[in-house]
Amino acid sequence: MVDSFFVGFHVLRSIGEDVNQHLKYVAFNTSKRLVRWRLLKHLRHMGQIDRSELALINELDILERLYANPCYTAELNRMTTSLMNQYYPEFPVEE
Repeated sequence: MVDSFFVGFHVLRSIGEDVNQHLKYVAFNTSKRLVRWRLLKHLRHMGQIDRSELALINELDILERLYANPCYTAELNRMTTSLMNQYYPEFPVEE
């Protein structure tokens, strides 16, 4: 089965668009974690991410590890319940 990401890359290339620019735009503006990390992995592999973007990606990774649920209200409820039970999970932050 052909991966839909690579089909999209091929379509962008065939119409003459800058694929990496589009991938960065989608990666930094999507709320879908799986899509974001897949695109960032590809951009890293292609060497298309500079130092400032790497710093932003590291910050994003820390936030996503601290707040596991992308839904604000679900995460708020999880944290409130944890605090009421006198338990708040600690996540190691890698530097």
